[in-house]
Amino acid sequence: MIKRKRPLIAAIFPAVHDDCQSIVWPGVADFATEHNIDLLTFIATSQNKVATFDPHYDIVKALTQHLELDGLIIYTGAFSDHFDVEELSAFCRSLNTCPMVCISQKVADIPSILIDNELGIRKTIQHLIREHNCKTFAFVKGHENHTESEARFHAFTSELAANRLSVDESLIFSGHFIKDSGIEAARKMLAMDKLPDAVLCVNDGTALGVISEFAAHRVQVPGDICVAGFDDVPEALNHVPSLTTIRQPLYAIGQIAAESLLKLVNGNEMRGDVFVSTKFIPRQSCGCIHSHVLDARLMSEITASIKTNPDSSKKEFIDHCNRLIIGDNREIGDETANKWAESLIQTLTADVKAAENDETPNRFLERLTFIMVQHISSGGGAEVWQDVITSFAARWRSFMGNQDNAPVVEGILTQARMVISDFVLRMNLSEELAKDDNRALIRNIMLSLITAFDINRVKNVLKENLPTLGIKACHLVLYGTDREGVSIDMLNIPQTSSLVLSFNENGMIVDAGESIQFPTREILPESVWKTDTKKNHLLFPIVFERRTYGYAIFQRAADLPHYVYEELRIHIGNALRGHNLVHELREMSLRDELTGLYNRRGFTYLGNHLISQAKRTGASVTMMYGDMNRLKMINDTYGHAEGDFAISKTAELLKSSIRDQDIIARIGGDEFTIIAVDMNERDCRGIVDRIDLTFREFNDKQLRPYELSISVGYTHEADPTALSIGQLLENADQMLGKIKRQRGK
Repeated sequence: MIKRKRPLIAAIFPAVHDDCQSIVWPGVADFATEHNIDLLTFIATSQNKVATFDPHYDIVKALTQHLELDGLIIYTGAFSDHFDVEELSAFCRSLNTCPMVCISQKVADIPSILIDNELGIRKTIQHLIREHNCKTFAFVKGHENHTESEARFHAFTSELAANRLSVDESLIFSGHFIKDSGIEAARKMLAMDKLPDAVLCVNDGTALGVISEFAAHRVQVPGDICVAGFDDVPEALNHVPSLTTIRQPLYAIGQIAAESLLKLVNGNEMRGDVFVSTKFIPRQSCGCIHSHVLDARLMSEITASIKTNPDSSKKEFIDHCNRLIIGDNREIGDETANKWAESLIQTLTADVKAAENDETPNRFLERLTFIMVQHISSGGGAEVWQDVITSFAARWRSFMGNQDNAPVVEGILTQARMVISDFVLRMNLSEELAKDDNRALIRNIMLSLITAFDINRVKNVLKENLPTLGIKACHLVLYGTDREGVSIDMLNIPQTSSLVLSFNENGMIVDAGESIQFPTREILPESVWKTDTKKNHLLFPIVFERRTYGYAIFQRAADLPHYVYEELRIHIGNALRGHNLVHELREMSLRDELTGLYNRRGFTYLGNHLISQAKRTGASVTMMYGDMNRLKMINDTYGHAEGDFAISKTAELLKSSIRDQDIIARIGGDEFTIIAVDMNERDCRGIVDRIDLTFREFNDKQLRPYELSISVGYTHEADPTALSIGQLLENADQMLGKIKRQRGK
């Protein structure tokens, strides 16, 4: 058993750069970091096209089954494309015996973190009926095996029935939670005589696909049709039009899953599954407007409420601002958020008094600018301050009293909106410039990997460039000792693997040209697990076509786009396959096609290397040169096919007569050579005698109408310092000539 510094939990996610998983997984990862837990996340698919993935569940299962884990989180919601309900249950149970928690899709008898799908769908339909007068609805579904997809569709049909609207089966479309499903569904709708009033989609990706296809055919969303999604991924807000959707608290789901697993690890029971609520978010794609504009529209209602409700006070306003600020940036504490809101009230009040005295009111804008810089510097955004200003516009009368100051306050708040808009514009520009720099760096790294057909060059590219991306630790593991990879179709992970590259923030553990052998079931050598460095790692199986070569483990880089890990995996796989192809081609160029022995080129290449080693170490070198006897007679009498058999059999008999470390080659039609180190004269004569004996034993079986034999000469050099491979061959050939003359052959 490996003694680790911290508890180890694993997570299995099919693809962390997927829209939803890319938000859920950081929730798990951050919780692990905050609670001093090592996290190893296994990525269970690899991307083969823009939106499709090859499953590698068997690889992940083989790696997790024997790993000593304290707990396991499984994102089962993305497995339904490859498993039905029973298969998914069997798969999860085969992974490990440790405590488990599932996310998004229920697995019997395993605690699960699930979404309340029904309420959000019902609210969406109610909104579309009441606010936008929709009467006909289409629905684009997800996988048949996906319980969340079916729950959303069931809520859709139930709510239509509750509103006495019928379900049109021709407007129900199958899908796979991807944009292409939405595009395909939109094309089918466009081919119909009349479009429905609204389209509900199983997720945002599908909905954005519907909108893009409608736009390509000049169908206006909104206007001609309403579209709504589910999830509220970042693109939903930033898309034009912005997408009406149902918000899942994706990051919180990851946190809840990790917290629930920790309770199980600590021996506490979970009473049933955890259901997380959703929130309906109306936006432009159904004809509504953004939230801060909506708040502004309701200002008069809020103001009227303030006049009639004495409890609408300064404290309530500060609490409201507090929630907005902390909701955008968790690094800001209650005390700081309260001080910021207090100071903005004070400076706005001071500016109003300054205006009454004909002074320039600028304290509020200065204070707002100072606060925004602090907020953004600690990781917050700029747009939340538009909501803060909207709240000021709605509530300032509750704590300033004098209604005659409205023109001054409105003027100050208008300028504040301009300041915030300038911040947003500059932040977006800065982010785009940073992204451009990052993209250029990533592109250069990928190009370096594409052209790296040598394993040591691959390792050098990774160790030199990954830290510049923020990846402070990387471990590259190759299966077995031959590193030729394993067939996925007949998966048999070797018991031993090689750690060929390993570094963390403290330095190199295994450098290029080095390796550590260890049991594959441990995932990493014990010496790596025992380091003090916290581990928040992603494990990607290295796959090329239908072979897997090992896996790459990357330390999480918080600000790195998640697709970069997948790109690294793809290019490492390509580079390893390229390395093996080059090795295979070189082997082919060095091998004799008929016998499989080295040819003259291979013998020269390897022989020179062996002689160089002998010169450095002071070892002796032995060169043997052999000629087959009567090969011409065999060819002339029995044909060239029989002659080829005789050559191949001679190669086989010679190989069985020498040591494994000796190099043997066929350098001509009937000529064979052997080079060896650390032999003495007695050893040389022993090998020649063994060759003669091996051939006699074959001939005694009388399997052929002729006898196979070979004449061998050799030279033994105790000090090869001044000799080349050519001179050694010449000396051995001269000895062979003497022997043949003596035998008269």
